[in-house]
Amino acid sequence: MEVHEDPPDRQHKEYTFKVLVVGEPNAGKTSFVSRSVHDMFSPERKPTRGVDYSKQTIQWDEHTTVTLQFWDVAGQERLGTQTNIFFRGAHAAFVVYDVTDAATIAPIPLWKQLIDANVHTYGDNEMIPTILLANKIDLVTEKSEDFDTTELNQLTQEGHFSCGIPITACGNYNVAQSVRKLVSLLLIKQEDIERTKKLLGESEEVPGVILLDGLVPRSRSGCGC
Repeated sequence: MEVHEDPPDRQHKEYTFKVLVVGEPNAGKTSFVSRSVHDMFSPERKPTRGVDYSKQTIQWDEHTTVTLQFWDVAGQERLGTQTNIFFRGAHAAFVVYDVTDAATIAPIPLWKQLIDANVHTYGDNEMIPTILLANKIDLVTEKSEDFDTTELNQLTQEGHFSCGIPITACGNYNVAQSVRKLVSLLLIKQEDIERTKKLLGESEEVPGVILLDGLVPRSRSGCGC
């Protein structure tokens, strides 16, 4: 009997990524994570203190398994001293705001600046994939698909986010889609890293840069949502 092995690029691969979930208090970060990980929503939640940790495993396709480690960072940490510790080693991020609360919208650029300043997973010239989530859209429109994305698009462009997505954790609109979009961006990055690894040689490393595989990825343009 002949034994046919899968080619190297078709062998099963497993990835683990650290994903930050940040934003102001009451933006709905914990509800978003709970809906994604457990498919649960509770209208009464205590504010996060420090950071909450959750894990979700996704069978992306028959050859790829992805585990996301969600770090739900308390809104107060933007002004705290532990930010660099919580952010260290992150591969991607969600920034969440409440479309009905201006107090959660104004600090969005500050959160993005914190991410860019504290996370260097892909090297000094590479920003990690970061998606802006406009949460609680069910409070301003009867049909989620009719939500006016003008403000979201402007915030996304001005903040240089990978993309912006309207969601409602309560109504479970676009939650799974947001996570899958982030995974797709992460896998694009990973493909770049693995391609570069082959070009440089399996044992060659680039000093001073910490990446998923320890190598510098090729640059790629931003995504469209």
